[in-house]
Amino acid sequence: MFFEEWELITEPLLLQPLPLVYLSGMALKDDDMVEHRAQVLEKLEKETFQLFTDELVDDLVGGVSTPPLPPPDLHDPAVFKDLFEERNKHLGLYFTQYTMDASWNLFHDVKKRLASQKRPISGGAQGQTNIEDQEQEPEWDLKLETVD
Repeated sequence: MFFEEWELITEPLLLQPLPLVYLSGMALKDDDMVEHRAQVLEKLEKETFQLFTDELVDDLVGGVSTPPLPPPDLHDPAVFKDLFEERNKHLGLYFTQYTMDASWNLFHDVKKRLASQKRPISGGAQGQTNIEDQEQEPEWDLKLETVD
C-alpha cells in the first residue's frame, strides 16, 4: 500500500494554483523483484564507484611529472668530453684539456667580438639577440659549426 501527493508547478506561475493530486494504491500481488532490484542497484553503485576512482587515479597520475633536467655543466671536463666528442665526431675531433680550453677561449672571443659589433649570437639561448640582453653566459651546443 502506498500514498503520494503530487503538485504541478508551472513556469510562469499560474494565476490560480492547481489543486494537489493525491495518489494511493494497493498491490494485489507480492513484488517478486525486490531482491533483483536491490542487486542491480548495488552493482550499479559498485561500477559507478570503480569508474569514479579510476578517473580520479588517472587524473592524479597524469598530473605527475618529473622536473626538467638541469643543463649540463660544460665547465666540467668529463661532461664536456662526452658532449664535445659526440657532437663533433663527424669532424674527427676528440677531447683533450687543451681542446676544452681552446674551445672556451674561442667561444668567449667570438662573444666579445659580437658584443662589440652588437650582432646576434647564433649559439645563444632562444629569444636572446645581443650580449647586452643576456644576463648570463649564452648557451653553446659544443658544435664548432655554431661558433660563427
